[in-house]
Amino acid sequence: MAKIYRLFAQTLSEMSDEEFHDLLEGKGKLKFVPGNKAVKEKVEKVSSAEVGYIVEKLLIADTREMAREYLVEQHLSKNDLIKLTVVLDIFVNKSDGKDKIMEKIVESTVGARIRSKAIKDTQIRTGPARKNNNIKV
Repeated sequence: MAKIYRLFAQTLSEMSDEEFHDLLEGKGKLKFVPGNKAVKEKVEKVSSAEVGYIVEKLLIADTREMAREYLVEQHLSKNDLIKLTVVLDIFVNKSDGKDKIMEKIVESTVGARIRSKAIKDTQIRTGPARKNNNIKV
């Protein structure tokens, strides 16, 4: 019985946040397919060259929305997103879903650059130096 619970937990952890939400809302369902009848879907893995290209595109994206849209358009699997996080040195939890991983990638690339630019562009205004002649040392 414990093995079934582990398999069930693994299946749930591999679902995207959207799939999980749809399941909870009753818009989706889980179905058992016997191993000998299962049709394995061909999943194309992202090569290291493609990972490099995707990272370059993320680093030049102007907005978080552009980066997020680009990632969605790539139809990356959770494992592909994890490859990106390794290259970008971003920590992810095993329990993080695809949406959470995408958000971390976007924030660590575009979000970090936007925050850094905002800090650099902020001018710190200082008033005249105050003299306090009442202080005795």
